[in-house]
Amino acid sequence: MNTTQLDNRSAMKENESNRLNRRSIIKGLGASAGLGLFASGLGSAKSNQDSQISPDMVKKNNPDSVDKFVLRSLQQGETDDVVKAYRELDKEQLSLVRKAYERVTTTELSPEDDVSPDAVPVSTRVSYTHKIKETNTTIWKASMTLSYRYSGNNVFGESLSSNGKAPNSLWHYRGLDDSTLSNSGSKIVGTRILRFVHSVAGRKISTNQAVLQIIARSRGRTKKFANRRVL
Repeated sequence: MNTTQLDNRSAMKENESNRLNRRSIIKGLGASAGLGLFASGLGSAKSNQDSQISPDMVKKNNPDSVDKFVLRSLQQGETDDVVKAYRELDKEQLSLVRKAYERVTTTELSPEDDVSPDAVPVSTRVSYTHKIKETNTTIWKASMTLSYRYSGNNVFGESLSSNGKAPNSLWHYRGLDDSTLSNSGSKIVGTRILRFVHSVAGRKISTNQAVLQIIARSRGRTKKFANRRVL
């Protein structure tokens, strides 16, 4: 075998080796892409599973599952899936949902400064916020402002106003249930009761009352109170 034949054979072997290497690389890339798509699919499947809502989640002996049902509905709002799930709840399941709702939510008196403590009239405000414990997300908020003036040793009420809002789409502010402003000379007491309704696609789940009160005394002392009633 002459030198030219040896060179040709070596070149052929080198080309075949390069071809096999390229095929291995392509296969490797394909496998990596496949694994990436598989992992992505698993992630999407888990995300979808975490957001799924069904009346089957509301079971008497599984409070954690009922809590998840309530949380997911509050977080997703009035979507088609949430509406369908609530429509299919029976009376017993609805009772379980109401109990779970109390476990996953809280209501707090908001720390707020007086609106205008040195002005005439003086204005004092109280706010009460109902929210999801896990995310600290506001469900509804009620606030009230009492304006009053001092004259000698007496204090006199000027006006009482309030506001309610429900950022969560499953809750609705329905206005005032009651409003009083009493004056005794030495103190004034302003009270308002605001109504909020929890409903899904017209189906009423529960009603809340936010009871707000401010007491202003003649010597400049004020107290704020708030509580939530479940009807």
